[in-house]
Amino acid sequence: PSSASGVSAGDDGGFWAPAGTVEDLAAAEADTYTEFLAQRRRLIHAQTAEESRRLHDLRTQQRRNYTEDMVDNEQRLNDQLLAARRMRKERALEQTKGNPLKMDLNVELAAYERRRCQSTGSLRAQTVAAKQFREAMSMAFASRTCVRDEMAELRAEKRRLLETERELRTLMEAEKSRLRQERAAMFRPNNKEEILARRELRQEEERRKQEFNRLLTGWDGKKQKRRTKPVQALWKEHKAMAIEAGRWP
Repeated sequence: PSSASGVSAGDDGGFWAPAGTVEDLAAAEADTYTEFLAQRRRLIHAQTAEESRRLHDLRTQQRRNYTEDMVDNEQRLNDQLLAARRMRKERALEQTKGNPLKMDLNVELAAYERRRCQSTGSLRAQTVAAKQFREAMSMAFASRTCVRDEMAELRAEKRRLLETERELRTLMEAEKSRLRQERAAMFRPNNKEEILARRELRQEEERRKQEFNRLLTGWDGKKQKRRTKPVQALWKEHKAMAIEAGRWP
């Protein structure tokens, strides 16, 4: 039997639903979950955007405050530097207020001479003072130009002495070279016959030495003996024996 709501009871006394109702419920549940996820994502995005705007505003305000503080500090430092420079300038002006070097001495001298001439009331006194001044300047100039310059004379004398020393050193080196040449000429044989005799003696010695070496290395049909001495020692012995026998020139 069916009820007024359209739900019928089974044989075991339970209820059953019409065909397609479970799939519709599953689809509806899936749609509901999808909508829930979309709403949650939008909420997260909104919260993230709000937090980002808040942090951006905070950083902007911090940068603005930092810039204002930096500008204020720089302005304060410039004000302090200007004040210190102004104080130094005022102190320097106060210290050099009565410095006579800042005045034009020529102007002061001319003013003094003018007052002195005016006080005497005579033009002749001014003329006499000017003439005396010119004479004093002329005498001073003449005395300065006529004084002997001792330093210039000493420098010239030093140059002459150095030049003389160089000339004497050159002559001494030339004399030493000449003496060395003469001494070498004394020990160097100049006799042509003696030079020729020495050359022939040296050539004869070279020839005899070649013959002696040929005898050492040649073959005369006899058994060669083993040498126990170097060739130079054997040559010296042979030469000594030839000199003793009178066969050496």
